[in-house]
Amino acid sequence: VERVDVTCGCMKPTFSQAPVLPGGSGETGRKSPVGEIARLQVIELELPVAVSENHYRRFTGRFPIISAAGRKYHEQVKFRFQRSGQSKIEGPVSLYIDFYPPDRRKRDIDNQFKCLLDSLVSAGCIEDDSLIHELHACKREPMPPDGMIYVKIARLRDGEMARWRD
Repeated sequence: VERVDVTCGCMKPTFSQAPVLPGGSGETGRKSPVGEIARLQVIELELPVAVSENHYRRFTGRFPIISAAGRKYHEQVKFRFQRSGQSKIEGPVSLYIDFYPPDRRKRDIDNQFKCLLDSLVSAGCIEDDSLIHELHACKREPMPPDGMIYVKIARLRDGEMARWRD
């Protein structure tokens, strides 16, 4: 049984089946959520739910350090990126993120960003998170038991913005 998100017509993905979304496509053949995306290099990943910002750092003395859970998440993202066989994107990028929480508990979507973006840099997907020129995020229906984050990263041409919208 496939579940359809009424807001954009997206099929709910599973770890074995990536989402097929309405609109234009990148190099991988998958579709962007609403409209054409810049047709350059594209990375698509299905990742575990990121460590919350509340648990990503811990403080020892005056300086914050990345927690053990944060370091473990960095390694998981690196492993999935290497296994995917995709190559690093250099230069300005646009990100599209679908967040599928593991359950219906109240969650702030912005608590996922820091750990996720740092992990994409650490894994070698992008050069630096300062090169993210656009960030689009959607919180979707829960996907028990573990949840998922679907990430699509597109290289932007100089001075161009991705066309996620019509």
